Amino acid sequence: MLLPRPIMPTNNAYKQVADALQWLRNVLAPAGAKNGSVGGGPARHRLFKDFEAPLLFTSNEALHNYMNEVTPLFYFPEPANT
Repeated sequence: MLLPRPIMPTNNAYKQVADALQWLRNVLAPAGAKNGSVGGGPARHRLFKDFEAPLLFTSNEALHNYMNEVTPLFYFPEPANT
């Protein structure tokens, strides 16, 4: 079991976040795990209307396909030039 490490401000916080995300990408899901809420039901995330996915995703591919369909509908403002 990993012990929690104290949170310390550092100059390389971005790298530490990137390393943590990379580590999470390598964590395997348990056998039988499904996309969605723990205990069943649709996925919940703030990117969905009312924080709830409009359908149950049967696979990672189904979620990926859904995101490819709806991403063009999102509005991403250009950063302000400074």
